[in-house]
Amino acid sequence: MRLRRRTVRVVNTNESIRFQLEVSHQWQLETEEAGLRPQVDALERWQKARLRETYGDFWDRESHREAMQFFVEELYAPPNLHLRNQQMTKMLPLLFKMLPPSVLVTVEEALSAQSLAQSLDFKTAHTLRADGIDVENMSAQEYASAYRTSAPAEEREEQIRQIVRVGEALEHLVNLPMIYATLKMARWPAKVAGLSDLQVFLEHGFHAFDEMGGADDFLRSIERREMAIAEQLRDPSADELDFAWRQFW
Repeated sequence: MRLRRRTVRVVNTNESIRFQLEVSHQWQLETEEAGLRPQVDALERWQKARLRETYGDFWDRESHREAMQFFVEELYAPPNLHLRNQQMTKMLPLLFKMLPPSVLVTVEEALSAQSLAQSLDFKTAHTLRADGIDVENMSAQEYASAYRTSAPAEEREEQIRQIVRVGEALEHLVNLPMIYATLKMARWPAKVAGLSDLQVFLEHGFHAFDEMGGADDFLRSIERREMAIAEQLRDPSADELDFAWRQFW
């Protein structure tokens, strides 16, 4: 594998954004060169279905449905991630001028969460393929086995914390005056600059969190459920895994 961990001293948000885009691109290359794209795509579909089941109560709330769609369809594994990141990489100087610092922090958090998700999905898909598992039709137990052996608990828990941090960054944006107006004013410049996918991502996230009228309960529920699920997935003695997890509702 070409991708190697390296210690990086990130001195500011802009540098961190550059670095996360580079990491995401490298994981994209690793996935293609390892021939893992079919397994990763299938794993993403499987995990999206799991998230819809785990958070069925939030999907059923009109005030929270858009936030769930944002997390599952646009933050975790958006179909246009590679294109969006290519656009951003080409137009970084303009991006840094167009967006206020608070919005750039949100972009940084989202990119960090996405690049970690890419690395964990790569490792999990690699393990599943080595074990001869049909990802499209795998059982919860087969998934749990790959989950345990493909990455350390610290990385899995950091992924959960990163998702929560993205939500917290969006919640912060919602509470800042004039931010949404600033985002809307950037629509045309973003389209002209080729950053329309990023613009849609930011506006969707902002609107989703604004609709909730307060995200603390939502974010704490994500953190609590995902940490509990991670603990059970790491337990090889667990006989049954119910991804609906209705005991948390």
